[in-house]
Amino acid sequence: MLEMIPEQILEIKMKKLISAFLLIVLSATQNVFASTREIASCIRRTACQKTFVVAHRSNGFGAPENSREAVEKATRAGVDIIEIDVRLSKDGNIYVLHDNALDRTTNLQGPISQKISVELEDAILANDETLPMLQDIHDIALGKAILNLDFKSNAIEKIVKWIAHSESFDDFIFFVDTIEEMESAAVLKTRYPEMIVMAREKSNISLENIEKVFGTLPEIIHTDFPTKESVEYLHKKKVKVFANVLAAEKTFWPIKQLAEHWIFAYETDFIQTDYPREWLKKLKRAKKSLEKKYNFGVVYSGQLFRSRA
Repeated sequence: MLEMIPEQILEIKMKKLISAFLLIVLSATQNVFASTREIASCIRRTACQKTFVVAHRSNGFGAPENSREAVEKATRAGVDIIEIDVRLSKDGNIYVLHDNALDRTTNLQGPISQKISVELEDAILANDETLPMLQDIHDIALGKAILNLDFKSNAIEKIVKWIAHSESFDDFIFFVDTIEEMESAAVLKTRYPEMIVMAREKSNISLENIEKVFGTLPEIIHTDFPTKESVEYLHKKKVKVFANVLAAEKTFWPIKQLAEHWIFAYETDFIQTDYPREWLKKLKRAKKSLEKKYNFGVVYSGQLFRSRA
C-alpha cells in the first residue's frame, strides 16, 4: 500500500473538517426532524445547531391567527415551532387567543376572562371555526410541531400539571415574559426538569435577573435586539437564542434586508416571523449557497463526497 505524503494527509484532513462544518450548517437550514421528540432533543443539545423558523400566532398561511386551520397549514408546510397565545376563561379553561377582548378575532365581545366555557362555544373565528382550546391545537400539532406557549394569563402551573398527567414536555416551550411567570416556571422546572423554558431578556429584566430566578439560564433566551457579542456569550453559556423579526417585517427596504443579515450573521437559533414560508425558503437558499461555495458534499462513514454544484 502506498504511503501518503504529509501534504496529502493534511489536504484530506482539511477537506474532512470543511465537510463536517458544512454538515453542521446544512443541518441548521433544512427540516430534518421526524417528530417533536427529535425537535425537543435538538433544542436541549448545544451541539445541535439547527435554525428554527417560528410561526408567530401560526400566521403566514392565509388562515386566522391562532386557529386550527392555521396550525394545520403550518405543520404541513414543515414549520417545526408554532407560537400560540393562551388565556384562561372565567371558569379556568385554557383557550388560544391573543387579545383579552374577543372583539377583534371572534364574533363575540368583551374579555374572555369574564366568560365561561358555555358562552365561549358561540365564539366564531373568521373562517367559521369555534374558538379553539389548547387541547384542540395540541391535537393538531401533536408529533409534528412544538407549540411555543405565550402566556397571556398565568396558566403555567395548570398546563404543566396537564402535561405531566397525560402529555409530553417535548411538545411545548414555556415562554415566560415577567418575573412572576419566571418564578412560577422555575419552581415547576425543579419538579419537571424536562420542561423547555424560554425567558425574555428586556429593559427591566436582565440576564442576571433571569439567572437568579432559575439558578442558571434556561434553555432559551428571547431577545428582541441580539448582537453578535450577546449571541456568542449565550452560546458559550450553552443557551440558545430566540430572535424576533416581527418589527422589521413591518418596515421597508433596507431595514428588512438588514434584519435578515443579522439573523444569519449572528447565528440565532430561532427566528420568529409572521412570514414563515418565506423564511423557510431563505434558509433553503442559504443551504444551496453554502453547497455551491464550498463545492463539497457531506461525510458519510468517514468518506468525503463532492457535490454536483
